Parts: sequence; structure tokens; C-alpha cells
Amino acid sequence: HLIYQARLLAVAPHQKGKVQEEPVPGIQNKQVRNFDWALNRLDTSVRRTGRITKTLLLRIFHDMCRTGKVAFHLTSFLGAVYDASHYNALLKVYLQNEHKFSPTEFLSQMEKAKVQPNRVTYQRLIAAYCNEGDIEGASKILGFMKVKELPITEAVFSSLVTGHART
Repeated sequence: HLIYQARLLAVAPHQKGKVQEEPVPGIQNKQVRNFDWALNRLDTSVRRTGRITKTLLLRIFHDMCRTGKVAFHLTSFLGAVYDASHYNALLKVYLQNEHKFSPTEFLSQMEKAKVQPNRVTYQRLIAAYCNEGDIEGASKILGFMKVKELPITEAVFSSLVTGHART
């Protein structure tokens, strides 16, 4: 899911309906470094604040569009290591925008990526279930938390109150 969203930033330069020829290796390496730099800036922002500002994202996107020389290699993403903070940031965006998603599918995506959910991940998944009034789903996540001996925080308690009220 994260890879798909990042693909939206790809720019394929073209000229009168024809794809331009591959750039020379020296230029291509510089383009890859610039793209890696942009990804690192976004990654740092997610890790530090849990979000990416619209200004930063637009600046990077416009730089890519302006130069038209971004070499988009899938290997740039295959080499990227996503951790729980990336998934937590995505969950936060989903919750803030009231985006409909399946928390169980989200967990299975994390499992496929071999990323261990943390306390914040579980809190946000419980919030997602509770926002829909799905106390049974939230209870499953609480069970995972209990097995991992994670504490029930005020955020989890508030979500459960909301979930019971919506039910």
C-alpha cells in the first residue's frame, strides 16, 4: 500500500507521445541520489513527527516535476525498509480523514512486510474499530495487546468508550 502511494510521485518524461531515451549513467545516478534524498527527507519527517507536511511533499513533488529527470526505479522502493512508524503514520492519516479500511487487512499487510506492530499501532487499530462501533473487532486487538503485555492507555480507554457509545 505504501509503495503504491509513493508511485503517485513518479514522473514519466515524454516528448510528443514518445518516451524519452534512458539518461546516461552519470546523470541517472545523480537522479537516483536526488530521489533517494527526497525519500529520506519524507522518511525523517515521518519518524520525527509522525506526519509529512503538505509543504514538504509539494516541494519535493514540484522539484521532481520541474526537473523532469527523476529516474524512478522500483529498486529504490525494494531497498526501503518500512517500520512500524511508517504504518502508524498511515493509520493516523486514515483515522484523521475517516478513511474506511480493514484493520485486520492492515495487520496482515504489516505481517507480510515482517513489521511488528507496536503499542501505537494497536491503539490506532482499536480506534478504527471503535469509530465504526465494532466492539468485537476492538476486543480482538485488545487480546493481541494482552498477549504482548501492552498497557491499556487512556487513548485506548477513550476509544472503547466511543465504540460502546456508537454501538
